[in-house]
Amino acid sequence: MSYHLAYGMKYGQDTRVAVALSQTPTSFYAGNPALGQAVNSSTASNMLLGVTHKLNESWTGGVSVGQLSEKSGILGASYQENSVLSLGANHTTSLGLSLGYSFNAYNSLLAEAGFGFTKAASGGGLLAGTTDIQSRSYGMTFLSKHLITKDDTLAISVKQPLRIVSGKVGVITTGIDDAGVALYSTEMTSLVPTGHERDFKMAYDTPLKKNQSLSLQLSARQDVMNVAGSRDASVGAIWSSRF
Repeated sequence: MSYHLAYGMKYGQDTRVAVALSQTPTSFYAGNPALGQAVNSSTASNMLLGVTHKLNESWTGGVSVGQLSEKSGILGASYQENSVLSLGANHTTSLGLSLGYSFNAYNSLLAEAGFGFTKAASGGGLLAGTTDIQSRSYGMTFLSKHLITKDDTLAISVKQPLRIVSGKVGVITTGIDDAGVALYSTEMTSLVPTGHERDFKMAYDTPLKKNQSLSLQLSARQDVMNVAGSRDASVGAIWSSRF
């Protein structure tokens, strides 16, 4: 079962409050009349509360707080329950900050930053567990309207996806002492990746006719998946028509 619920409301003249709840899909055995839940499925539930406030004619600020609970997963990475790489259940508290500035009726700039705090967890098998983990993300988006036609838009963004900045995992290692007796020890290994992923994206959308539109997109990534030296790029166009 999966669900997503979001509700927002105005609180006063310049403030808006919103809450969102979501649950990832759960796997089921195919053909099972009772729809029994599959074993070792990774699931996550998230609760988010956000507030935005218009500070004046040009500036708008926002704050959001979330609670993410993951089973057989950590920060989106999944693993089988009770496997040799299992870290059990994990809980992350998130904080999001945003600040928007309107230059005029057609041009605006939005800056965003996110912070995640994952509690230490115990593991089984080859992993002894993790320390507290901290992660961060940030980005900036420029939006412009009315460039060539009255209904077109141009969006240019530079973002760093969520990246671990501190935290370690314990790896079980084996050895033999001087007396020939087997022993086990835990080696703490950093979870901080070697690369810093940066995502650049530019998108232009414009209506062609009353029922047609065109979207042109260009994107490039540096240190893809936070792997140093990994890069990719893509160019795309989408034409749509309503009947």
